[in-house]
Amino acid sequence: MGLIFAGFYFMFIAPQKKKQKAHEKMLATLQSGDEVVTNGGIYGTITNVKEDRFVIRVADNTKIEIGKGFIQTVIRKPTEEKSPPSLRPPAPGTGQRHPEGAGTAAGRGQPPPKPQPTCSNATFGRLSLAS
Repeated sequence: MGLIFAGFYFMFIAPQKKKQKAHEKMLATLQSGDEVVTNGGIYGTITNVKEDRFVIRVADNTKIEIGKGFIQTVIRKPTEEKSPPSLRPPAPGTGQRHPEGAGTAAGRGQPPPKPQPTCSNATFGRLSLAS
């Protein structure tokens, strides 16, 4: 019985405690300017840190207050910058760097292909409602 409990502890309880500690550490380091995602899927930027909650800007002139425990992920710290397209890794299989959108219909200036019908009128034939 003790062996089964030990197995459950190492398979379920210990990893969950590790995740919880990492989440608490992440919450403790959050500050104004960090971009976050809430458990409800709302993206926003922290504008103010209060004792038990954050004030998050989700749109221009729209702020919400959310409990600290409802922050799921930090997307980006304010000091991190996005790399310009010219510094992105090469496109797969080409060994070359491509501007954003290259290799797609939109990147070549062509309209996207029209979807092909999955059936034709010949398949259904004519329908008659004659009695």
